Amino acid sequence: MKSVNDVVPESLLSHFRETVPGFEYEDKRHQMALARMAWFGREKRRQHSHFDDYASFSHAELREDFGRGKFSEINSRIEFFRVTPNWSFAESYTRGYRLSPQVEARLTDYLGAKPAPLTALLYGGGLTRRSLPRAVASQDRAGKTTTAWRGCESLNRVPVNVRQLDQTRIWLAMWRRRFTVGDGYRRGPQEFQNAQQVERLQRVAAQIAHLSSTAVSGQDHVMHRYVQAQSGRLYAQGINLQTAPTLIRQAALAGMWDYDFANCHYAILTQMAAESGYDCPAISRYLVDKAGTRQRIADQAGITVSKAKTCLIAILYGARASEWHDSAIRKAIGLAASRRLATTKEFKDIVEDIKGSRKAVLANWPRTANGSLTNLFGKAVGSNEPPKRQLAHLTQGVEAACLRAAILPVIDKVVLLQHDGFVASTKLDKLAIEAEVLR
Repeated sequence: MKSVNDVVPESLLSHFRETVPGFEYEDKRHQMALARMAWFGREKRRQHSHFDDYASFSHAELREDFGRGKFSEINSRIEFFRVTPNWSFAESYTRGYRLSPQVEARLTDYLGAKPAPLTALLYGGGLTRRSLPRAVASQDRAGKTTTAWRGCESLNRVPVNVRQLDQTRIWLAMWRRRFTVGDGYRRGPQEFQNAQQVERLQRVAAQIAHLSSTAVSGQDHVMHRYVQAQSGRLYAQGINLQTAPTLIRQAALAGMWDYDFANCHYAILTQMAAESGYDCPAISRYLVDKAGTRQRIADQAGITVSKAKTCLIAILYGARASEWHDSAIRKAIGLAASRRLATTKEFKDIVEDIKGSRKAVLANWPRTANGSLTNLFGKAVGSNEPPKRQLAHLTQGVEAACLRAAILPVIDKVVLLQHDGFVASTKLDKLAIEAEVLR
C-alpha cells in the first residue's frame, strides 16, 4: 500500500467514475491505484528511460497495488493505459505506461476545470487524510528517527496566490494555442522550447490549483510534507511547490519573499577546496560573473541560459558532459548539444576545477575508523560510496546546516523550504539572517 504522502484528490476519482467507462465498477482500491498512476505518472521521477512520453512503474509496484497479474486484466477491461510490449531486465527498465487517449482527454478536462470546493485527499487504498501531517516526517528516508528539523512544525501548510496562479494558467493556455498553430515557435518566450513544455507547466499549475482547495489544508493552501534525506536535506513529497517549475512556484507564491544562498553549491565547494589547499580559478570566475559565464556557455553550446545553469549544477554532482547513453547532461540537452558543451573551454575549465577540488576535499576530510565521512549536519556517508556521492553528501550537509540556521529564528515567517533557500511571507532582515548563518 502506498504511503500517506501519495495523496490524490477525491474529486479526481469522482471525475474518472463519471467519465471513464467501466472505471466505477472496479474495486475501490484499484480505482485509487489507477488514479494515483494518472496523477503522478508525468512526474520527472516517473519518466521512462527508454520510451519517450511514457512512465515507468515497476512490476513490484503493480503487484502491490493490484495483485499478481491483476493490472493487465483490469487494464484490458477499461483500456486505461497504453503499455509497451517490451522491457529489459538486463538494462533495468520496465514496460512503458501512457494514458490511453480517452483517459488522457478526461484527465485534461479535469485539470482544466475549476477545482472542486474543499475536496478530500485520499491515500493508500482510499483512506481519507483527516488532518495535516507533521511538516517533517519523524523518520528519514533510511527509516531512522530524526529530530534535526524540530521547530519547523508550521511548514505543513503553504499559502497559494490562487488569483495569480489562475492568471498564469490562462497565459499558458494562450501560448499552448500559439504553439498548436505554429506561431509560438517564432514568438514564444525563450523558456518555451515546444508545446510539450508548455503543456507540462499547465499540468503542474492545474495540479497545484486543485491541491489548494482541499478539506485538510483549507482554501488557498497546499499541504506539504518533507522527508529528510541521508545528507540532511529536506525533500517535499508528492505534488509540491518545492519541486514545481520556477514559473509555477513564482505564480503560486506571488507577493511572498524569496531568499536563497547565492550559487550555493559552488560557493560551498570553493570554500571547502580552499580549506584543503586547492585553488579553483575557473569556479571563482564563475562565482564573480554568474550571468556572463552562463550566457557564454549557452551561446557556445547552442542551449538556453536555463539549460546551461542546469548543466553546471549537474556536472558538480558527477554528471558527464559526454555523449554516453547514460549521461544526465545528454538527457537534459540532447546529444548534439552535449557534444558542443564538452568542447566549450569555460565549461571544461570548471569541470577540471571540480575534479581537482573533489580529490583534495575527500583526501583531507576527517574519517572514522571504518572510513566513513560525517558532514556538517552530522550525517555520515560510507567509504564505499563513489567519490562524487561523498562530495555531494558533504556539500549538501553544509547547505542543510546553513538553511536550518537561517530559518529557525524567523520560522513564523517561513512558508516554504527549498534546498538552498526559503520563501517568507514578509520581507526579512537579510543581514541578520547572514549573521545567524555565519554564527
